[in-house]
Amino acid sequence: MNNIVKLKSYRSFRIPVTEGDKISMDIIKYNGNLVHYDSNSWKLTNVSLSGVAFESSMTFEKEGILELEFTFKGHQFNVSSKVARFIPKYNVFGEVESYLYGIEFFTEDQDNGKEFISSFISSFSTRRLKKHLINLLINESRINTFTDGQKLSLSLSLFLDMKQFKGISDFLKIIFKESCRFSNSEVGRIFLLNKKRDHLYSYDIDKEEFYKYSSLENQNLANDILAQKSFRIIRSNGDLNLDNFPSMPLNKSGDDYSSALYFPVLDSQGKACGFFEFINFDQSKNYSERDLSVIELFSNIFTLCFGDLDKTEFVSHLEDNIGYIDNSVIIGRSKGMDNINEFIHGQGSHVENVLIEGNHGVGKIHIGKNIHHCSSRSKMPVGALFCESIIDENDLEVQLTGDLDHVGKIELYSGGSLIVHEPSELSASCQSLLFSILKKREDIRLITTSTNPLMKLCEEEKFDYGLYNFLSENYFHVPDLKDRREDIPCLVNHFLDLLCSQYGLPSKRVSDFVMHTFEKYSWPGNIEELKVTTERLINYYPYLRFLDDLPQKEFPIIGEYPRQSGIIDNILRDATHELDLDSVKEGVITAYCAAQGITREEYDRSYADIDEGLVLRKIAS
Repeated sequence: MNNIVKLKSYRSFRIPVTEGDKISMDIIKYNGNLVHYDSNSWKLTNVSLSGVAFESSMTFEKEGILELEFTFKGHQFNVSSKVARFIPKYNVFGEVESYLYGIEFFTEDQDNGKEFISSFISSFSTRRLKKHLINLLINESRINTFTDGQKLSLSLSLFLDMKQFKGISDFLKIIFKESCRFSNSEVGRIFLLNKKRDHLYSYDIDKEEFYKYSSLENQNLANDILAQKSFRIIRSNGDLNLDNFPSMPLNKSGDDYSSALYFPVLDSQGKACGFFEFINFDQSKNYSERDLSVIELFSNIFTLCFGDLDKTEFVSHLEDNIGYIDNSVIIGRSKGMDNINEFIHGQGSHVENVLIEGNHGVGKIHIGKNIHHCSSRSKMPVGALFCESIIDENDLEVQLTGDLDHVGKIELYSGGSLIVHEPSELSASCQSLLFSILKKREDIRLITTSTNPLMKLCEEEKFDYGLYNFLSENYFHVPDLKDRREDIPCLVNHFLDLLCSQYGLPSKRVSDFVMHTFEKYSWPGNIEELKVTTERLINYYPYLRFLDDLPQKEFPIIGEYPRQSGIIDNILRDATHELDLDSVKEGVITAYCAAQGITREEYDRSYADIDEGLVLRKIAS
């Protein structure tokens, strides 16, 4: 594609699939209907955390919903997805021979694919992995038709998903060593500042350990690199070097260094928190612009992928001490958030089933996943059963127990946890079937999330009482965001960091005015609405680092996801409340008096004998 924006939007670390990979894909449902297609009807071409591509002569409509099952060496991955795009392929006669389909996974299922993708990547030979990653990283980033900024953005967007894989440290080691090889550097080192920013620590990327190196006192070269945030190249003049840099002025043979390249490491706020050192001992070679472009690329990849850069005691990431928080932890500092964290960690030693209730968008599924990851079952998989998508009893039974061709969720997540989302959406017969199947299994922990209060539904005879008791051995209610407003600044900064990283943009911050507006707003859509609002704000101002205004068409906003259904009902219910006309009248009169520079007593005397309705209409006009 020639359009860099399209490329960034649609390409997300695609891993090519060959016939020898023995990775298979089956289509279980199409638009909610069970189907039985011959697996030879399509050819899988690539996979990623966010979707797949396959070629087929079959016809699928754009936005069509596909339930897919992937298998690779004993690993299985079930996912709901949609047809995002398709491109026809023509034969020599101009006839459509087949279609290349681009499939996007639904967000809630993407986490379940990490183990599957990780196992696939782990099967790569070192040669294949190195060839694939390095070619994408270096060669695609140097496409001549793009500017330098576009090259870098392209390469970063291709590798944003890489930080979600296991073994990211091994990935960084490969890239770092390749940067040394590519720039003809015999020595490559990483130096990072401590939190007080007065000492440098050497980071051993092979051992993943820090070593105290030196203070910054009288270190002119280091201080200059950190202050200017620009690269430096120094060359040997043959004199005795008593400075701390280069850190290795002589090689093992006693030869003097030829040149040394220093490139700053910037955190996601754009602050210099260290630098890379590359040393060349070949007197016939010097560092070129080509070398700089590769090392700059590695610097950005390092900042994005190395999560500890923002979390260890060695680097201070944010001045407000909120800190960088990744997508797997609970965000906030309110009393309500303390209660949530206490409940999550308190469940670590438990095996009983858990019921989590709360309004739309409060993060019930996110909390459920954290309960699993903090428990003794954390090394086993966690999955979800979305009851609102269940068609009938047969569909429910197939999803839970499977059939001759497919493994059910009970077996798939055996030993781990299964999140049962919105069980009140099931019919009475499906509720009974769910209860009868689940109570026979003790090797899986059930974490139920519900927007509707199940106990109240039991009292109204709309929910199976036995199923309720079975699912609610432990119980927690998640408070609305409006009841824990102290968490809003933490969440806003978290979403700014997370989304900017996903889009390949520099991190942003909002003004006090914007933050105060967010804190006053009621957020009927809770955290989900806040995330959508932040995302649209980023898209509205993609190149600004400091956001000090709220475009009216972007805020307030109600989240547009299926889980947000019901929010509009709350808004309409609020809108039907009667207005306090006396308060409205007093407000209009007070504003008029202030504009005219008169007191309320003067107003009363002036308009005592005039029809009040006429006066208000005059003031309003």
